Amino acid sequence: MSEVHGRIVVALNRRLVDVLTQRIRTNAVKDISSLRDAVGVLGEDADALRQVLEHQDFLGISSAVPNKTRSVRDQIDHESRLETPPRRSLVGVFALNASGLSPALQQELVKQLRALPIVASAYLESSAAVPASDAPSYIDNQTYLNTAPQGIGLKTLPPGIPDGTGIGLAVIDFAWNLHHETIATVDQTLDNGQSQDFTDAQVAHGTAALGLILGHAGEAILGIAPGAHLKALRAPHDPDPDPDLVTNPIAVAIASAAKKLTAGDVLLIEIQETQFRPVEVYLDTFAAIADATGDGIIVIEPAGNNTCDLEQLAKDKDSAPAWNPRDDDPPESIPDSGAIIVSGCSEAPHVHHRLGDCNHGDRVDCYAPGEDVVSAGAVDRVSSIHDVADQNKWYCDDFGGTSSASAIIAGVVLRIQSLARVTPKLNRVLTPSEIRYVLKSSLGTPIEADNKTWYMPDLAKLPQILDQLASGPAVAAALGSKPRELVQA
Repeated sequence: MSEVHGRIVVALNRRLVDVLTQRIRTNAVKDISSLRDAVGVLGEDADALRQVLEHQDFLGISSAVPNKTRSVRDQIDHESRLETPPRRSLVGVFALNASGLSPALQQELVKQLRALPIVASAYLESSAAVPASDAPSYIDNQTYLNTAPQGIGLKTLPPGIPDGTGIGLAVIDFAWNLHHETIATVDQTLDNGQSQDFTDAQVAHGTAALGLILGHAGEAILGIAPGAHLKALRAPHDPDPDPDLVTNPIAVAIASAAKKLTAGDVLLIEIQETQFRPVEVYLDTFAAIADATGDGIIVIEPAGNNTCDLEQLAKDKDSAPAWNPRDDDPPESIPDSGAIIVSGCSEAPHVHHRLGDCNHGDRVDCYAPGEDVVSAGAVDRVSSIHDVADQNKWYCDDFGGTSSASAIIAGVVLRIQSLARVTPKLNRVLTPSEIRYVLKSSLGTPIEADNKTWYMPDLAKLPQILDQLASGPAVAAALGSKPRELVQA
């Protein structure tokens, strides 16, 4: 493959993208196929950008072409038909062929483009193929794995800490790419649970969750628990449901996956209800989760992404019938399915806060990063941070919300379980109540939300917490109470 030097990618800001979209949809302009076309359509709004492109230093730019296979109209039409909106719209993303400029002028052009308020991003890239030995590494970008308080402390764990080995994992999602290079060693026959009518965004989502947990050390990214055993993948509308189980498709998927697991294994739910609520708000799904946790399976469930207070949601019998079974008596607290409910926090070096679009409330057990999470998979080549044609080498830096947070916690729990098995006085996997106790420990990193303090787990503190769990009478007393009544350690 020939190497292309001097391709500069330019993404316009959201306001200008909205202007372009509106003018195309109203047929004020027929179509746009280059950045220069867009500048002409935007008129005065893009004067500063026009002046940069027409500056005499940059006259060596020979053409401006879209950085995608579709024109802007085609891209708008394509994204409007997607069931799940793309995490990154490609409307307003263009490329300049600046190969006629010197490297110094290429860098200067990028600098001037980035200085424009109407440009959301601009960068210089190359489509050159590289040998396998020169494969990129994005481990430095996985800041959520850094030492606490920034991350969960994976990168600085001492050698010999168990990596999830011996613990089973099942994941509920819509789609995934098991051929991605960082997870290609998993059992490929597990793909039989995949939804038939999946989108590129759903494939990227499922791949990101799996890569975050199972990514192999020494590859482009680090997985949190690469030694875990992926036992099952299930999607709503499982093609081989058990007719004796419940009929809700999400509940069917949960119950089907749980049958593949044993006590101490982890079942990660990576989907939410259509109104961005936890899936357990419906009775049959709640029952499927409660059955799994009753069998000792650790269920990790996203709180959902809707800025909702879960305790307020529980008062609405229509929105959360499983949490409010009696019309005349709203519950004082949310009934407990036994699941670990996870919300998302900010990515920051020191102080973390709940993300505004993540659901919250007392029913949330713990927090993990919900923004700018680097993992495997991407919607397409343009949104991948690794610019190659092979989708098995695509990576993202925008996995987020309670989906990334829940996947991170699932990886942590797999680590906890494999470590508990070799902890003196324990030598066993933990129960769902014990896992909740560990995740709520105040030895983790504080997360401020709703004038209260929750915690993000710190892997470096796990041995200390497990020692407490094994020998502390106060802990044993707390675990003897109902899970919702557990105090923070």
